[in-house]
Amino acid sequence: MEQKSNRRDSRIIVNGGAPLRDCPVSWDVARVRQDMANAERGVESAHRPMWEWDSGFKLDYDGPIVMLSSRFYPPKTHYGPTWEGNVKIVVGDTLLHTKQFDCETLDELKRKVEEYVSWFQTKIEEHVEKIVKSENIGNQTT
Repeated sequence: MEQKSNRRDSRIIVNGGAPLRDCPVSWDVARVRQDMANAERGVESAHRPMWEWDSGFKLDYDGPIVMLSSRFYPPKTHYGPTWEGNVKIVVGDTLLHTKQFDCETLDELKRKVEEYVSWFQTKIEEHVEKIVKSENIGNQTT
């Protein structure tokens, strides 16, 4: 009579086991697929998410949706007597808004820019929260 064991399978699975359909089998294949997936979306941009393989061939779609870009020129004879520049708000590849700053001191510039960016960030968070609630898209998966 055959005796059954109560032991559980004691195999160790590294990186989730053997690859199944669509899982790359090498980093060369993974990079080609990554490049193809990003190329299908058009020109590469630092302002939007990109496909990228992580360790164990886990697939990530990471990157910014909203970006802040700024430049301020210091007081010099060539630029002028004040700290002057702007803050740009970019969504994807679309410039949404530009806010100009012209400040007498670096401390004033720092305070005004940080206040403005903090205010703008709060507004973005409020609007995104409203969208998520109105679309009822909380933790749904598709």
